[in-house]
Amino acid sequence: MLLCLMSGCTVIGIAIGASADREKPEKKDYAISEIEHIKPGKEVTVILNTKGMISGEYVRTTRITDQEYDSIFGEFREKSSDLATIPGPGDIITILDLAGGQWIFELIGYNYDYLTVRRIGETDPIVFFIRNIADIAAGSETTISVEELKMMIAEKKMPVLQAMVLNINGDTVVIAASRVDRVFSIDKKNRIWKGLAIGLAIDVALVIWFLATLDLSSLS
Repeated sequence: MLLCLMSGCTVIGIAIGASADREKPEKKDYAISEIEHIKPGKEVTVILNTKGMISGEYVRTTRITDQEYDSIFGEFREKSSDLATIPGPGDIITILDLAGGQWIFELIGYNYDYLTVRRIGETDPIVFFIRNIADIAAGSETTISVEELKMMIAEKKMPVLQAMVLNINGDTVVIAASRVDRVFSIDKKNRIWKGLAIGLAIDVALVIWFLATLDLSSLS
């Protein structure tokens, strides 16, 4: 009887877990602007704008090189007239902040919630958060509002500096976020082990109860 107690719920738990494993795996989609929140080591599939597909282990986010961003920005500008008058990489811009201050920088590139810039004549990049900006001006006639900038980034009309790093069979691959259409993962977690753990825990509790019952019986 004790053996039955110790195995019954465990077997049931394994059966439940195995049944769950036979169900359709859960698919999770990630917004391109939120890929930095993917857990490192997670297996993901990246669908590119060209409809190509790349699968690998997510490692981290990074920033593409200035040269690659300049190339991608040029591609976007050729496809969309909206970027014709928008400041691009290498342009000198004036940032008007919400406190009324003015800052003159060389633009490196845009990102989802900040601009990457550098002071004139310097090489180190500086991050300037979009939430602190009122307007961005380049020259005397070109001005872009923060709302316009946010809209263009959200609609994927503005390339960003962000990229994701994947480990594909031991090789490191960097994919520019602006070349990505969508990212998703498939939950292939083996639920049979969860069922085993739950069933075993119940079995242990039943055995303890059974032994306690025997002790009480012997005293009466």
